[in-house]
Amino acid sequence: TRKAHELAVHASEAGAPGAGRRMVERLFRAFVEDGVDLGRIDLLVEMAEAEGLDRTEARAGLDVDRSRDPVDERRRAAFDRGVRGVPTLLQGDRRLEGIHDVNTLRAFIGAD
Repeated sequence: TRKAHELAVHASEAGAPGAGRRMVERLFRAFVEDGVDLGRIDLLVEMAEAEGLDRTEARAGLDVDRSRDPVDERRRAAFDRGVRGVPTLLQGDRRLEGIHDVNTLRAFIGAD
């Protein structure tokens, strides 16, 4: 959801070095492995706090769409690269869209 992407931007801007990347990984794991509803701001705020971000600041930013513009810019950039659905993995000029089994993922990333 947009809010999850906004949280990742917030982590990049307000967190320690690497916080944005760690937040993206945390969000991905929460969604894929745990089935977390990434549209729930209360759960996003908990993840922000777990990453060491200020809970109140994260909540305020999500409530007022503080990171809306950077998220919109990233969405446009992804669309320009041919991304039409999620998840989409890009590796050079290769693309893998949708949910796939582990063997397909390994083959795509060259981990066979």
